[in-house]
Amino acid sequence: MRFLVSSVFLPEAESYFSDLSPDGAVEGSIVGFSDSGAEAKAFAVVEVMRKITVVVPAGSLTLVNTEF
Repeated sequence: MRFLVSSVFLPEAESYFSDLSPDGAVEGSIVGFSDSGAEAKAFAVVEVMRKITVVVPAGSLTLVNTEF
């Protein structure tokens, strides 16, 4: 999956992506989902290549083609 640094909800993006602009794209793998009140699966828990896990709104994710 791919998402913008500015989409990171938890932890604060500045803590881990200070070398990227807010419009920079980050790729990772979904490891889970989290609800937001009555909205199921509103957030995706994504493990990024930097070996950290972040929470982003599920609607901000873009599928990345993994076939070569």
